[in-house]
Amino acid sequence: LHHALNGLGPGGGEGYEADRSNAGGSYGGRGSDGGTAGNEGRTYGDSSISSLIGGSGGGHSYLGTGNAGGGGGAIELIVTGDLTIGSNGRIEVDGGNGTFDLGRAGGGGSGGSIRIKANSINNLGTLSARGGNVEQSSSGPGGGGRIALLSEGTLNAGITLVSGGTSTTLSGKAGTVLEISPPDLASLPPEINAQYGQILLFDSIPS
Repeated sequence: LHHALNGLGPGGGEGYEADRSNAGGSYGGRGSDGGTAGNEGRTYGDSSISSLIGGSGGGHSYLGTGNAGGGGGAIELIVTGDLTIGSNGRIEVDGGNGTFDLGRAGGGGSGGSIRIKANSINNLGTLSARGGNVEQSSSGPGGGGRIALLSEGTLNAGITLVSGGTSTTLSGKAGTVLEISPPDLASLPPEINAQYGQILLFDSIPS
């Protein structure tokens, strides 16, 4: 046995206490409270992902349950040329799922963040920052993450997924997708503050 555990991160879901559900983590969208007065995490950050930060985890019971899901990761691509993501390409920072054991489930983690800046963006693949699911309805699924696409020229966003996680009866709230191209791009700050996550620099990415 151990004390109730809240999910890690700024929007971590609260762990179960007496007569309350394990709640889902939040980021761009709010996680679910689990249906029985749980405390889901707060949303944080902004749609342009000016601070590169990932998702937050779900809550875990002090009496022992299945594992809670962790928050999704954070990744930024800065491309000095044109970027094409091929049809089989996939960038995925989904929240972890809450699993069921000993009569209860852990909360789902929230989706993380994907930020892409390039001369032009042509996404033929999939970008995914979805909230984590929960195996049954006594705990809360996670909220969706954030995706920001910043293009100095043309922009084809393609498939972008930021839905909240689901259980048999509950769901987290959707996250955010931001698409910025000229002239709106000039209004954003030129650099971001990478609090945590991974920044990848490329001259170009082959299609």
